[in-house]
Amino acid sequence: MEAQSTKSEPAPAAPPVGSVEPSVTLPHEKLAWAQARAERAGTTVSPVVTDAVRQARQAEAWEEFRDWALQGQPPISDEERAAVEAEWQAEGAP
Repeated sequence: MEAQSTKSEPAPAAPPVGSVEPSVTLPHEKLAWAQARAERAGTTVSPVVTDAVRQARQAEAWEEFRDWALQGQPPISDEERAAVEAEWQAEGAP
C-alpha cells in the first residue's frame, strides 16, 4: 500500500471583490513573458495583466493631459493634482 502524503496543496486565492475572469487571447511570446514575470514575482498571470492595464491607463491619462496642456490651458491646481494622485493610488499605482 502506498503512503499517502499529509501535505495539501494550498487552495487557489479567491479573485478580488469586483473582479471578473475574462478569456484573453495572447500571442505565445507575450504569454510566455507574462508567465515568466508572474513566476519571478511568485504570483499568477492575473496581477501581471492587471498591472499592465493600470500602466496603460496611466500612460493614456498623461497623453490626454499633455494634449490638454498644449492647447494653452491653465495649469492644474494643487487640489486637482492631489485628486488625480489619490485616484491613481486607489488603483494601486506606485
